[in-house]
Amino acid sequence: MGENVLRRLVLFLEGSAFEKTKLGGGIMDVLKELENVSWPSKGEIKNSSVVVLITVAIFAAYAAFWDYCINVFQRFMF
Repeated sequence: MGENVLRRLVLFLEGSAFEKTKLGGGIMDVLKELENVSWPSKGEIKNSSVVVLITVAIFAAYAAFWDYCINVFQRFMF
C-alpha cells in the first residue's frame, strides 16, 4: 500500500510549480529514490524483531549474572 501512495504522490507532483522550486525539486528527488527501496515484508519484520528481543534478553541476563557475581564477591571481600 505504501508504494502505491508514494507513486501517486510522485505522479501528482511531477510537472507542478512545486517541483520547479529548489525545495520541491529536492523533495521530488527523495520521493523518486524511495520508489527504488525494497521494503521488508511483515513476516521479515516480525522475525527480525523476535531475534532482536531474544538477543537483548540474553545480554540482559548475562549482565545481570555478572552484576550478581560482583556484588557477592564484594560482600565477602569488604
